Amino acid sequence: MAGSDGGDETVVAVQAAGNILALGTWSLKDPLTKVNEFLLPYKPRIEEVNVDVIGVGHNFVPRLEALGYPCNEVNVGKATQFPDQFANLKAQLYWKLRELFQDGAIHGLNDELAISQLASIKWKANLRGLTQIESKDDMAKRGIGSPDRAEAIMLAFADRTPNFLQYVRQRVKHEQAVEKAQAEGKPAPQGWDQGWDPDELSNAYDQITLEVELGSQRLCPKCGQPLGATKTMDSDGKYYHPECVRGW
Repeated sequence: MAGSDGGDETVVAVQAAGNILALGTWSLKDPLTKVNEFLLPYKPRIEEVNVDVIGVGHNFVPRLEALGYPCNEVNVGKATQFPDQFANLKAQLYWKLRELFQDGAIHGLNDELAISQLASIKWKANLRGLTQIESKDDMAKRGIGSPDRAEAIMLAFADRTPNFLQYVRQRVKHEQAVEKAQAEGKPAPQGWDQGWDPDELSNAYDQITLEVELGSQRLCPKCGQPLGATKTMDSDGKYYHPECVRGW
């Protein structure tokens, strides 16, 4: 769910297994009733609602929670889990979306404005060599409005769990590059130093095992208690109680 204070629309994208099932848009000051009506047919199957808390979404989280929706507060301005590659979480999530489209893993997008917004977003390498997404202010200077539909789609695919798959993908690519270099008699790429190390993977495995034993409940890494309907993704890629994050 996305929408900026200066944008024209509040947008909700619903996806399942890479298929965009629906895209709802409203140009209302308070579209909560419409959003609820839109999500209602999918409610029994909704695992999480990712809400952009930088824009209008900060008011939506408690109200959606009161209606029974499990919400994730997503602040795309926060730090990324890959600080050597991306300027912030926004860049990481948009880049992931880009890779999913390139891999043909996303289907069902037929909204022309959403397609246009996605195509209009530019990226660059900043002075530190990190991938950075064009700001909305810079887009406005080019005469392009707030890409609210594009952001809603990005958030719909913003589940942080697949970062493990990204880690595996990068690991495999590195190993393939090593094998290719060896076959061609060239120096092998430098050693693997990205993603999780074995200790982190082991800790993650232990935590997931404990969650399964507790009935698939996710636990807050700070307080160790089960997460409720509303949880916040922090810069380390993990879910916390909102109050635990604010207490840091």
